[in-house]
Amino acid sequence: MIRRMIRAPRRHRRRTVAGLFLVLLAVAVLAQWSCGHVIAGQYALNHGGADFDVAHPPCAPVPRPACGPDDVCLRYLGAGGLYVAWHEASLLTGPFFSNPSVLRSGLGTLQWDREAIAAGLAGLDGESVAAIVAGHSHFDHIGDLPVVARSFAPHARLLVNASGENVLGAYPEFVARVDRIDRSGTGPSAWIPVRDRAGRVVFRVLPIRSQHAPHFDHYTWGKGTVDIPWPAGDDWERHRLADFKDGGTWAFLIDLLDPKTGAPRFRIYYQDSASDRDQGWPPQLPPGDERAVDLAVLCVASHQFVRDAPEWLLERVRPAHVLVGHWEDFFRARSKPLRFVPFLTDGKADAYLERVRTTLGSTGQAVHGPLDPVCGPSEAGFTWPLPGDWLRFHSGSR
Repeated sequence: MIRRMIRAPRRHRRRTVAGLFLVLLAVAVLAQWSCGHVIAGQYALNHGGADFDVAHPPCAPVPRPACGPDDVCLRYLGAGGLYVAWHEASLLTGPFFSNPSVLRSGLGTLQWDREAIAAGLAGLDGESVAAIVAGHSHFDHIGDLPVVARSFAPHARLLVNASGENVLGAYPEFVARVDRIDRSGTGPSAWIPVRDRAGRVVFRVLPIRSQHAPHFDHYTWGKGTVDIPWPAGDDWERHRLADFKDGGTWAFLIDLLDPKTGAPRFRIYYQDSASDRDQGWPPQLPPGDERAVDLAVLCVASHQFVRDAPEWLLERVRPAHVLVGHWEDFFRARSKPLRFVPFLTDGKADAYLERVRTTLGSTGQAVHGPLDPVCGPSEAGFTWPLPGDWLRFHSGSR
């Protein structure tokens, strides 16, 4: 083959070399594509130190606990999705259930899996959802938004970036429901109030400029912005998944407020993509807003492609507990056994949890686990929940 390549005309040699390079690149990528699905027992202390296989878990996701008036109850939905229930209101982050295949993610169009959406939201009170929050506009964070916002959460404000607002132009019914997260920077006026159906401000959301980790090495899929609103009637299911650009990534502080006094009772730090050091946390919080973080929801996907994740953030956020999210392979149908997101091996998952455990221990902050047993691996400092797991915390515990 080498002799034929040498004897071939120069333009053919270039094509052959390019072809070989693409083959070698594909082999290199596939060699790191992980089918990991086991967390070592030393990070699953709630299961007696036995290894925890997410593909064949020893338990089912725990049902909703009895939530008192001062309790915060959260359900992990999978990927970047979280349902936060507080008093008579609730909030959603990045609900997505219509997992595409790898082939369709590269070449195909968006296809809503309405059965998966219904199953993922089953048992939740959609009427109480006051806001749906997304930190960027890739398909796996906003792809199901029209179905969820129309059929499940008809009263929810939609907190998205400019690209998210532009793609939602395809559905005029949502235009008046959008609150741009990237409109006013990160100063004191950037808190976005979220009201329940009685008009009380029960949540407030502070967008924090962050970063999207590369998907592989230095390559970030779907990078860029959607600068022009999609025309009315331009149905999302006619669009390729690559049309959903990230549009710039934001993390959030989400405060749960006392419905009577408006005082913060519980603070969540939320990211839907791992970020590099110096990204995802403001140099200084707005005056008077230095309240401690009760729960940090961190993205484990692609953390190995940025520096000092999660240590840098944990040293600044100093949370009482960490929920490890966005760990499942979202190129795999929800009906199939779970496994880790591509490039996340068993060893990398264990190393991430060790880094969380070690860093939380070094901050000197008290850590508090959920009040009730959880199916996924859990201890005082962190929980790796299964989709569907509920976690209950008591507000005002710090």
